[in-house]
Amino acid sequence: MQRRPQKDPLGPGRPRGAYPIASAARRLPLDAWLAVPPGPTSPGASDTVLRSMASSYGMMRGLAAVCLGTSGVLVAGSILAVLTETRGPAPWLLLAAAVLGICGIATLRGRTVRGVPSDSPAAYRGAGTVSSGVGAGLMMGAVLSAIALPLTSSSFQEGAADVAAALALHALIIAQALCVFAVPAWFVQHAVRDFRAAVLRDPDLYASLDQLSRTWDAPYETREFGPL
Repeated sequence: MQRRPQKDPLGPGRPRGAYPIASAARRLPLDAWLAVPPGPTSPGASDTVLRSMASSYGMMRGLAAVCLGTSGVLVAGSILAVLTETRGPAPWLLLAAAVLGICGIATLRGRTVRGVPSDSPAAYRGAGTVSSGVGAGLMMGAVLSAIALPLTSSSFQEGAADVAAALALHALIIAQALCVFAVPAWFVQHAVRDFRAAVLRDPDLYASLDQLSRTWDAPYETREFGPL
C-alpha cells in the first residue's frame, strides 16, 4: 500500500527544513554558554550568535575610538597651525574635531555599544590584529608623509622652530594613519574578551542576553546561540 505524502503544516510550496525549528537542547541559560572558555576569534566571526554580537560590539567601539582619536589629531593640528602662524585652517580643524568627538561619544553611549549588539554577521575589512594594524598604519603613514614631504621640504632648511614644526606635521600624519588602522584592530582583536566583561558587569545586558538564550531558535539549524 502506497503511503500518501504528508502536507507541510506551514503551507504548500515550502521546502522541508526552510523554517526555524525549535530545539530545547539549544535553549540553554547564558551561564552555560559563558562557562565555556573563550576560544580564538577572527574579525567578523559569526559561528554563534554571541560571537556575532561580540564582533559587532568590537567594531562599533573601534569606530568610536577612531572618531575620538582623529578628533585629538585635528586638535593637535589646529594648535600646530596657530603656533606656526598659519591660522586659516585652525577654526575648520577645530570644527571637524568637535563633530568627530560628538560622533565618537554618541557611538559609545548608543544602543550598539551599551545595549544588545546586532547578531547579524558583520563584514570587517580592516586589520584583525594589533600587529597587522600597526604595520598597515606605519606603511600608510610613511606613504602619506612622503607625499607631504615636498610641502615641508623648505622648512628643513630654516631655523630649529621650522624644522620642529615640519617634524610635528609628519608625526601627526603617521599618528592619524595609526589611529585609522591600529586602533580598531585592537578592539576587534579583543572583542570577545571585552564583550564577555561587559556582559558580566552590566546586569541589564546580562538579563537581556539570558532571556534570548533561553528562547533562541536556530534559524535553518545553522547557528547556535553560544558559546562566546
